[in-house]
Amino acid sequence: GGRGWCLFFCPVGALSGISHRIGRRLNMYGISFHQPACKDCTTCQVSCPTWAVREDRTVNPNLCIVCKECVNACPNGSYQYGKERDDVPR
Repeated sequence: GGRGWCLFFCPVGALSGISHRIGRRLNMYGISFHQPACKDCTTCQVSCPTWAVREDRTVNPNLCIVCKECVNACPNGSYQYGKERDDVPR
């Protein structure tokens, strides 16, 4: 899939992944998805460089590098960067 180096061997990718997991776990920041706003246009999936957006449009936190491409690409505002919303399951 082209992400083997980034996921398993790259030291920068490892540090980035660890910091994103800690931030998400502490509810400091992350990408949250709001299902009711989604119109299933798949723009988010196409724009995600790490393929972190799943078929059901939720974000896989293990693959997400919080680049905000899905936030910027979504025409409906289904994705939000920052503290996670209470109405969005983790």
